[in-house]
Amino acid sequence: MFAAVIETVIMADDAFEILDLFDDDSFDTKYKRIVNSVIQAVRRKRLRRGERLPSVRGMCERYSISRDTVCKAYEILREKGVIEKFHGKGYVVANDSYKADINVFVMFDIWNPYKEKIYTGLLDSINAQTEGQAAVQVYYSNRDEDLFAEFLTNSAGKFEYYVVMPFESEKVRQVIRDFDQSKLLVADVYTEYAGEGAVVIAQSHDEELTRVLLEAQELIKRYNRFILCFPVGYFIPECLKRGYERFCAACGIEPEYINNLCAEDVVAGNAYFVIEDPDLVTLVKASRNQGYKLGRDVGLLSYNSTPLKEVIEGGLTTVSIDFYRMGELIAEQIVNRDIAYQLVPTELILGNTL
Repeated sequence: MFAAVIETVIMADDAFEILDLFDDDSFDTKYKRIVNSVIQAVRRKRLRRGERLPSVRGMCERYSISRDTVCKAYEILREKGVIEKFHGKGYVVANDSYKADINVFVMFDIWNPYKEKIYTGLLDSINAQTEGQAAVQVYYSNRDEDLFAEFLTNSAGKFEYYVVMPFESEKVRQVIRDFDQSKLLVADVYTEYAGEGAVVIAQSHDEELTRVLLEAQELIKRYNRFILCFPVGYFIPECLKRGYERFCAACGIEPEYINNLCAEDVVAGNAYFVIEDPDLVTLVKASRNQGYKLGRDVGLLSYNSTPLKEVIEGGLTTVSIDFYRMGELIAEQIVNRDIAYQLVPTELILGNTL
């Protein structure tokens, strides 16, 4: 079975560096770190079929670890079919297309249609890439900092990878920074939470929002006022205001805010940038009751796309990222682990309401 491997045995270039075994911040036991390092090197094609791993003795001397630790790790890898041992050759990569079981911890801040899209994209993609060998366990912090800390710290060392969606909290920030950064992916909201070594896959509520609003400026300027509906009592990133204000400054528009939209606030000739669904419902109802046509008498720009928004009024004009694509990118990073930061672009989805 492994004859072809024996014939092509070579020593991987600087195999110790390729394995990159012992991250001081890792919470795993030493033998698990060896196993994970070899598997990741194989997944990334840094170790290929026929290449020889460092000898047991070499590992012991290089990392000051026991022979039993190295032998245990190599035996686990052999049982998984990743490597094979040959007399006089040592341990050799036997399968460079290995797809290991992956246990993934995912913690959402809340559950809503956008997070459901992320979750669906993540599951579809990771199952396709691992042939169904991934196990994803989901938690919800409900934006409770104590629950966030409890779930993440109690799960340390039990999963191969951790995906978390943070929210504004100094305790959350500290918990993330204290966690094993080599296994951490901070998703959805761009923050400064992650320490060096963690992956970030996020959207921008700031610069990207400004860019997309500028794409729509000719539509927006058709109206007398462009008002941001920023309701109280919701978790809305404050940086979204900065993106809106930067757009207004660039276009010579006076920024205006409504904290709690009511029917009396809906006036013909105005355009409204609506963030949350209750304000969306209020605006649509008020426009209908007063005989206003959205996209003509009243402008409506909605934030974050959902399937329902694609059919309301024949389709709302929306500013949104592709949440399903974010889930796919998270899955790709879990499997390949080859990036440090990725921004999911914000898009203008043209509809009938602006």
